[in-house]
Amino acid sequence: MGGRPAATPEPPAAQLVAHITCREAQPSTFALESGFATVGSGIRADIRPMTANVEAEHCRLTLHQNQLRVINLSRDNPVKLSGVPVPLNQPTPWPKTQALEVGYARLYY
Repeated sequence: MGGRPAATPEPPAAQLVAHITCREAQPSTFALESGFATVGSGIRADIRPMTANVEAEHCRLTLHQNQLRVINLSRDNPVKLSGVPVPLNQPTPWPKTQALEVGYARLYY
């Protein structure tokens, strides 16, 4: 009846889903949609590399505002981005072009 057409809702903003892969881990592919995931050898870890030199809670991956960051939790065996140690307990951007080294495992997204 001659009224205004109903407003169409705005589509939600695209959200990054980080698909993290590691041949040496269980699971070998992990989809991080939001929040965080723990990488380590412990039973509470979301991603568990099955290689030497991986601590129970080695690092944490966070996905916030479409940016993936890594937080190194290991003082003695820091995680590395393309060979460069990540500072302890400091959220550090993880560039898509770089491998994340956790012990002897390599993670990619």
